[in-house]
Amino acid sequence: MPPLVLTDEHVNRYLTPTESVAVMEQVFLARANGHYSGMPRWELPFKQGAIRFTVGGANGVVGFRAYLRGRQMEHDDQLNAVWDQSTGQLKGLVIGAMLGVMRTGAIGGVAAKYLSPPNAGSLALIGTGRQAFAQLRAITSVIPLKEVRVFSRTPAHRGAFCADVMKLLPHLNIYAAENAETAISGADIVVGATTSREPAIRGAWIKEGALVTSLGPKGISDREIDEDMVNRAGFIITDSPEQERSTDIGSVLDGTNHTPYDLADLVSGRLKRPAGQTCLFLSVGLAGTEVALASRLIDKVTKSVS
Repeated sequence: MPPLVLTDEHVNRYLTPTESVAVMEQVFLARANGHYSGMPRWELPFKQGAIRFTVGGANGVVGFRAYLRGRQMEHDDQLNAVWDQSTGQLKGLVIGAMLGVMRTGAIGGVAAKYLSPPNAGSLALIGTGRQAFAQLRAITSVIPLKEVRVFSRTPAHRGAFCADVMKLLPHLNIYAAENAETAISGADIVVGATTSREPAIRGAWIKEGALVTSLGPKGISDREIDEDMVNRAGFIITDSPEQERSTDIGSVLDGTNHTPYDLADLVSGRLKRPAGQTCLFLSVGLAGTEVALASRLIDKVTKSVS
């Protein structure tokens, strides 16, 4: 059978948040046990941007992801290639944007599963794009949320986001907040999914013992969380310490005494969430996780057509 070529349509049809979170857990467990290989992303610059690559693999599959990075591009298509490590067979290609969105959402779901405070029931979402939606779906698959508060800078986007969520998850009590502070105050889990270059999440608003996930800019000057948020966190973790250190815009942790822990060590049980401490998860996208999710998608589609 020739390698499959799949698209966003297949991702949306065949992958669920629950199984995507499970696939991510398997990769992090493999990483903790020395069965994962990967490297920080690297890129080749051009006049109008750069082509970026991530390479990695675990649990018998290896591959890469490639995409263009630059401002004001009309498309954000990505190419994911997956090989069977034991046979060398190219299993397939996944083309489009949604695999990466679902992968990052699923990593956020893993972080929420292991880092949320006990009996967490409320979530604040800062941002209303595709990634915010993916984070919400993944987190609700592992945490029985009762309330979701949403904020973004455009009121129409907040309203539309809430309407879309109510159609898909009618059991959730979700509403749009007038400002970020109102959305965040008292929330057990806070997720930043913005492109903001100035802090959209401030430490002063965070409930003691909460989990804060930052998906947006985490550089020295471009950041969606403020310095106080970093200082208030008693426990900082990332899905890839190597990639967190290798960013080309510096890190929010530069100049601090913080060294982030590895999410893989929580999944393996070597590390436990400190009771009562505020946790900060810096999501950077562990290379190879998208390969594992693409492999699961290819397997499901292959089974459905055989």
